Amino acid sequence: MAHQISINQSGEAEMAYAGKKPWHQLGTQVPGLMTTKEALQLAHLNWEVEKVPVLSAKDLSPVPNAFTVIRKDNFDPLGIVGNRYEPISNSEAFRFFDEALGEGQGQVDTIGALGNGERVWCLAKMPDTFEALPGDPVERYLLCWTSHDGSKSMEVMFTNIRVVCNNTLTAALRECSNKISIKHTSNWEQRMKFAHQMLFQSEDYWRKMKEVSMHLARTSVSRVEVGAFLDAMFPDREDKKTGLFMKSEGGEQVQKLMEEGRGSNIRGVRGSKWGLFNAYSEYLDHERKVRKGTNRWERSVFGQGGALREKALSLLI
Repeated sequence: MAHQISINQSGEAEMAYAGKKPWHQLGTQVPGLMTTKEALQLAHLNWEVEKVPVLSAKDLSPVPNAFTVIRKDNFDPLGIVGNRYEPISNSEAFRFFDEALGEGQGQVDTIGALGNGERVWCLAKMPDTFEALPGDPVERYLLCWTSHDGSKSMEVMFTNIRVVCNNTLTAALRECSNKISIKHTSNWEQRMKFAHQMLFQSEDYWRKMKEVSMHLARTSVSRVEVGAFLDAMFPDREDKKTGLFMKSEGGEQVQKLMEEGRGSNIRGVRGSKWGLFNAYSEYLDHERKVRKGTNRWERSVFGQGGALREKALSLLI
């Protein structure tokens, strides 16, 4: 199951999306943006979670500081957590969108769960679009991501998506963070209020991201600079068997995407730093090999891909 999308007991994929079908062809397709309530229902994610004690197999006594988080709809265990862990239900996590963007307004673009429901996300489209180049729009999104297995904090993140290729352009900028983490502890609601405040201060981030994108689009890049960038992002690796240093195939793939990738035919893209950054982002989002059982999108946005994209943007700036 390479897609890792959660499938419930009725055989329904726990995902809903507006617009084009994703590559795995799963989930409920809707004609337009959804309200939070609609999104939870259409994605079959309107279930609750509960923390219950772990019992000893010897005498059924509670194990100290050990609890199982279960789904209350089917009682499936999602993870083992400690005393301080506080469950945050899907509706509570995504209530943030109603509070921040307006209750009852259609803003949710994609919502879904991975694994057995232990990791859940919701992507909301924000108003306003900017163009790095004429005919090359970039849309603004707000992403909320949480887990029910204790593996990660809840995160609220600003992200940009290039429309022509669906590239994720998530990155923090110098002196301008794009996300806030909220631990599953007793003060999580206070942190949610802080995240709400952060949204109202987000214009500074969006303005700087627009400036950076347009700067990259205006700046040409030479073959030497492309080579230096690829050497930094794809350092030679030593073959443990032979002791020889080997070139990564990723650099060649990025070079090819600069010429043939999605959106590379838009005037001004080829030969620019914008074209190089998007070729690298497309590689991370769509081409980079991932291990079996790993969700490509999750790794690209939250895993190593996020740090690599930020490094790439820093080098190009």
